[in-house]
Amino acid sequence: MITRRDFFVTTAVAGVAATGVGQAPPPVPPEALARYEWILRKWGANFTDEQKVDIMRMIMDNERSLVTMRAFPLSNGTEPAK
Repeated sequence: MITRRDFFVTTAVAGVAATGVGQAPPPVPPEALARYEWILRKWGANFTDEQKVDIMRMIMDNERSLVTMRAFPLSNGTEPAK
């Protein structure tokens, strides 16, 4: 069983190797970490270590898209596009 700490150390090392020496991987947003922990609590026993790493990668990919959507100014009274 892989712990969260082992997982993040492994992904951090892989991230540094992929981005180049001396560059830190981007921080994991709290929402992404909470989403990942929820998935592991619910279905974690069914996943291999490689699948867990892939799940975190997918969550981080989604987080990048969410940052773009959240940056779009939208008020509560904005009507849908027609």
